[in-house]
Parts: sequence; structure tokens; C-alpha cells
Amino acid sequence: YGNGLCRVSGNLNGVYDTDPNATCSWDCSGPASYCGDGAIDVGKGEQCDGNTQSYGGYLCRSGAHQGSECTPDGSGNDAANCGTAKCGSGGVSAFDWADACGSSSVCTAGGNLGEACVTNTDCDTRAGSGDGECSDAVYALARVKTCADDGAGGEMCDWNESNWKNIACTAANACGNGTLDTGEACDDGNADGTDGCTTACTVNVCGDGYLYRGSEECDEGGDNGTVCGSAYGSSCTYCSTDCRYVASTGSFCGDGVIEGDEYCDAGDIPLQYYSATYKTVYSTCSSAGSTSFLSEVTVATDLNGDGDDLDTGISMTCAAIGVCNGGEDNGDYCSSSSNCTNDTSGATDGTCVFATCSADCSAACPATFESESVLMQKEGIFGSSRSSSVTLNSYTSSTETNNFLITGNATTAYIPACHAVQSISVDIDDRNREYPNVY
Repeated sequence: YGNGLCRVSGNLNGVYDTDPNATCSWDCSGPASYCGDGAIDVGKGEQCDGNTQSYGGYLCRSGAHQGSECTPDGSGNDAANCGTAKCGSGGVSAFDWADACGSSSVCTAGGNLGEACVTNTDCDTRAGSGDGECSDAVYALARVKTCADDGAGGEMCDWNESNWKNIACTAANACGNGTLDTGEACDDGNADGTDGCTTACTVNVCGDGYLYRGSEECDEGGDNGTVCGSAYGSSCTYCSTDCRYVASTGSFCGDGVIEGDEYCDAGDIPLQYYSATYKTVYSTCSSAGSTSFLSEVTVATDLNGDGDDLDTGISMTCAAIGVCNGGEDNGDYCSSSSNCTNDTSGATDGTCVFATCSADCSAACPATFESESVLMQKEGIFGSSRSSSVTLNSYTSSTETNNFLITGNATTAYIPACHAVQSISVDIDDRNREYPNVY
């Protein structure tokens, strides 16, 4: 006390202050009179000091005296205390704030502890939470004012409310009366559940369902940590077990899992049943390496030697499917490069190229490889048309004394639309080529 300034002749000695640390008694043995010492010092402006005040009667419902104490006559008036306003609700609703508190069942669990209730749902912490309990027993109710008397916090020993309007009727020893009663961890006398003391008179901690402003971003009680569900391509947030918001995204193109209307997603491309014998794919499948059989299949070549174009007992293996690039089997389906072989020598002469998923997850390619003709058009020749072959002129033509630049010495190749070119092969016949003179 006194912040080290106490002295027998000091100016602080015996001087009242709201903060005990800023005052000294006359003999320096302790603090002088201060807010929070439990004694009401009316001369220093204290309205209260450590005490409570209760009232269970009627209140003026409106006007300049709203919330003041009153006693209604037979018509619900009290001109002396309320003026022209009604004393009480005048039958507006049950449990109206302006009516006398009376007696009622009270909330014993959930929210609004100690306040009047009719059913359990009146006591739920939030709508639909189902945690409320309304007592079977009936209790006498009253409003209780508490004194703001923590001088160290700058409070001035006045009532927490100037009148009774914002103070609910509660049962004696109920949470919210500002007095620490049996079974309460705290009781700050207010109806704010977002500070350090909840409206259930428990210390506000993560997971209790009470948002602690400034310390918690969220608090959904037992639902903390329950991951929210979001639709394809969207996102949502949920409250984590440490009372922080966490973002969660729904499935999307690029997450590596086929979802929604996707055909494929990154490396996740549908597997298919594949016959190495017929180099043909059938239905999709889910377990790589699993086998199945077709009862019969129409074939171009009678491989089983039964004399017709229907073969039976076709073995199929579930695999990732590619397309042979190059060789005799160019464009045929394959599950490995060993399926891309020369029928005569049996040697592998092509590469099995596996499909990759498109950027929008709608398709995978390549679907096939084909040999296509490339059309060419001679440059510099008016009216020349495109064809699969072209005769080119030498770059120059010479005489005894001069070289001349000749047109028609170059060509433009045209690739068929909607094709991706892997390679181009050209046959060149130079038997009629004229070589220039070299000097």
C-alpha cells in the first residue's frame, strides 16, 4: 500500500482512494479507507462496498423512471414513482421484466441459471442445444444488484446497474447475483458469458461452449473439432479443439482423387479390364491385378481355332491402360511396353505411353496413336495446292556466268487438326536433283 510513499507526515496518510495501493492509514500500518474495504464511505461518494441489494417487486415499465421500484394500484399505476407510465407489465407477457419476481421453476443447467423457466428448452445455452434443465421445484425469485468495488481495477464502489431494468429475477444463491455461492467457481454479477466468468458461474475455458472474447475465435463446446463438410469446389470453416477457426476445402480438380463429375484427377485415372491377347479394353475396374473372364467376345481373328468369330473364356486383367507408340502395334491398347511387339520377331518395337489427366479433370490422353498423312504445299508458287507429295526445285539455277534464285524450293507441312504430333517421317527422292556448279 502507498507505493512506498507512506510516512508519518506524508500527504497520503489517512486519505481515501479507490485503489488501496495509493493510500495509507494515519499510522502507516495499512491502507486508509478505500473502495473494496467492505465499509460504505458515503462521504467519499460510495454507494456500496462489498454488499448486494435485492428487490423482487414491480418496476416502472417506461418513461423517465423506467426500471425504478413501484407499487401498482388496482389499475396498474403508481403516479408517485412512475408518472404516467405503467407500474409492471399490465399483463403484457409472462415473466415480463417489469413484473414482480414472484416464484417459479428455475434453470438448473444450461444457460440462464437461476432464472424463471417453464420447459427445459427455456434453459438451453443456445437454440436447439438441448443442454437446458428446468427444475421441478419452485423457488422464490428476486433481483440482486452487486457492487462494483474492485478498487484496484479503477471501480468506484457504485452499483453495477443504475436501476433494476437489466437485472433478471433469479433464485436465492443463484449464479449471477455477484456473490460467490457454494458450487460456483466465479460470479461476476453480469449476464455476459463472453468474459472470464461465464453465465454458468464457471471459469471460461475452451470447450465449454462459451466464447471468450479476446482469447478464443470460437467455442462450440462438444462440437469443437468436428470437421465441416463442403461441396465439390467449395470450402467451409469449423471450430478446432483449441477454439480456433480451421478452413476445410471440399474435393476439387487436382486433389488426386476422382470426385463428382471428374473422369480423372492428377494420377488417379480409371483402371480398365484389359486383354493382352486381343489388345482390347472392356469395363472399368477398381483393383489393379484382379482378373475376370468374358463368356464370349466378337474377334477379327479366330485365335482359339474354333472356326467362328466368337471366342470364349477371355481372360482380362485390371490395369492402368496406355497406348502403343510406334512399331507394329502403334495405336493399340497396352498395359506395359511388353504388349507392343512385332508379331513376326516377337521383339518389343514400341513404347506403352500411359494417359495423363487433363487440367480440368474431364479426360485423359493419349487415347490412341495413329499414323496420319501430312499434307504439303509448295511455297512461292501461285495456285499450288496441298498434297501428300511435292517436287521441290533447287535453291538456285546456274548459267555459265550467273546463279538465279528459283521459286518453289520450300514447302509448308500441314498437321491434321486436333492431333498432337510425336514425330514426322519424310521420304526424299533426289534422283533428279541438279547440283550447282562449284567454282
